[in-house]
Amino acid sequence: MRHLLWRILHESIPSNVKLATRIPEFPKTCPRCGLEDESRLHALKDYNVVRGLWLTSPLNLRVDSFPCRNTTEWLSQVFSVFKQEELQIFLQCLWLIWTDRNNLVFGNTRMPFQTLFRQVNTVGNNNSSSDRTSKALRHAAPSSWQRLPADSTKLYTDAALSIRNLLSVANAVCRDHNGKVVRWGVSVLHGITDVELAEVKVFLFGIQIAASISRASLFCESDALYVINRVLNPTNAIDPIKLIMDDCLVATKGADLPTGSDRLKPVVSPEVWRNDSDFLKVSHGCRSEEKLKKG
Repeated sequence: MRHLLWRILHESIPSNVKLATRIPEFPKTCPRCGLEDESRLHALKDYNVVRGLWLTSPLNLRVDSFPCRNTTEWLSQVFSVFKQEELQIFLQCLWLIWTDRNNLVFGNTRMPFQTLFRQVNTVGNNNSSSDRTSKALRHAAPSSWQRLPADSTKLYTDAALSIRNLLSVANAVCRDHNGKVVRWGVSVLHGITDVELAEVKVFLFGIQIAASISRASLFCESDALYVINRVLNPTNAIDPIKLIMDDCLVATKGADLPTGSDRLKPVVSPEVWRNDSDFLKVSHGCRSEEKLKKG
């Protein structure tokens, strides 16, 4: 792994762009996507499948949160943010991603994406994968679960946008008053790349999931402040967003959602996580709380 790091920093790993400088008429195209030139940064960070791999790694790393022009700049940012234990995990994941690329190029057997990082050594750190993520990369979160009234459900919704792939991903999680996950769902929304439309579609998706749960009260939390405001003020001007919000209100079956109530509230830092991932699937059911943490 140290040797790989040395070769990356000295621009000597055999990406197709590098090989094209030494071999006449050698194709620069990425062997995985077949669309862009395979630079070091593309092979190890920017290719959308690789970005998905980093997200599923033990670090739950969102590499698009590191804007950079080259691999050296990216690694400098990583080394300035991560702790020593996280750097060890990062280097192991980096080596596995490069090895997976080489296995494809040379026709070797590749490990499934779901098990690629199982051999990463995380000895000495018994926390969940989301807890191992550097604090500098984590969103602000409550220090403890805020208990809800009995016989109530809390709904969390979030949207992920991929402008390149012309789609959005809807993510919704329902917990009971003890914080236990009782229902969740992920859905791909093809053709939707507008932030407001995606967030309101995700909110509707979450409401539809929560509607199947028999509870007296539904509390909703979203990182899209305007979605909450539009639900609390349903008499705003009619537009496409308003029509979807009307569907949300219908799905709640007339639940009382007064202004200022905790039934609907935004999180502390409204923002949209933009990420490309080929590993999200539409699914419903129960899931452990630990697996749902995103870091």
